[in-house]
Amino acid sequence: MINYPSLGDLMEKATTQEACLAEEYMLIKAARITAQEIAQQIPRSQGLANHHSAGSSGPPVVVQGPEQVAGHAALLKELRR
Repeated sequence: MINYPSLGDLMEKATTQEACLAEEYMLIKAARITAQEIAQQIPRSQGLANHHSAGSSGPPVVVQGPEQVAGHAALLKELRR
């Protein structure tokens, strides 16, 4: 696993423009992780790529509700600060 420097470390050494770019990068990274987590929770039988599959081989998966999605939005909002 790659160990990335923290946003604080980057911002201490960065110009304003570099700090803004670093913050945007971290937001994009967080959004990708969130999207991957959500995608993993969708049973394969419901996925578009496997629309014609016979079904999921694993246990049922609970897709996140509005509360969890709101939590992700709050996390992204905090990361922007």
